[in-house]
Amino acid sequence: MSTASILGGEAAPTPPAGQASVVADPGERAFNAGAVTARAVRCGYNFDPAMVRSSYLAHEAALGAMPEQMGKLQQTYDVAHNGVAKAAGADANYCTDRRTRDIKTELGRLLEGNFEAPKKQVVKEEGLFSGWLDGGGSDTGPSFGSSDWWESQQDKVGG
Repeated sequence: MSTASILGGEAAPTPPAGQASVVADPGERAFNAGAVTARAVRCGYNFDPAMVRSSYLAHEAALGAMPEQMGKLQQTYDVAHNGVAKAAGADANYCTDRRTRDIKTELGRLLEGNFEAPKKQVVKEEGLFSGWLDGGGSDTGPSFGSSDWWESQQDKVGG
């Protein structure tokens, strides 16, 4: 069941075998594409930002974005692009080696027509109780509650 079946839209396409199911957010794609192009312009990459914007919007239209949604996506793209351009322009040391490598990778994806936003990496917070129930800390055993954890508990009781 999907939200589309409840709300009356089309269901998201099923990913090919072997690929994880990822719900793509058009707003996230718009923001990412706008931000990447602004970062790339700031660091002097030679490309056509207007062409990337047009390609991105054509991509969303091909995925079935309705006209009212297209307007919101254009606005999100432009706000991200302009906001990042303004912030990056104010930083004289913005284009570090690491940042330009990341920008090159992301810009390459956009120029290839891949507008999916990169996966966010979860950053573990360290605190007094961090890792207490999730298997963190110095213990290298299975995470609490995982199937491996339950199997290890059965092994301990002899079951």
